Amino acid sequence: MGRPSRKDGERTFIIQKYIDYPLLVHKRKFDFRCFGLLTSINGSLKGYCYQDGYVRTSCREYSLDDVTDMFIHLTNDAIQ
Repeated sequence: MGRPSRKDGERTFIIQKYIDYPLLVHKRKFDFRCFGLLTSINGSLKGYCYQDGYVRTSCREYSLDDVTDMFIHLTNDAIQ
C-alpha cells in the first residue's frame, strides 16, 4: 500500500504553543508511558491497566538557550 497522493505544493503542518516552564525531574524534561485497554462487549465496559510503565527523560538539562537542541527538548527514544 502506498502513501496517499498529494497535489504539488500541498503540505500539512501542526502548530502548537511550546510549554515555556515544563515540570522537570532532575532538571530534565520527562514523560510517562503506561498502557491500558478499554473494551466494550455487549454494552459492558471493562478497563485494564498494565502494572508496569516507564519514565523517559531528555538527555540534557532543560534550557531555553537553544530551542533547536533535540537532546534538551525531546524525550523520544529514537532521538536519543
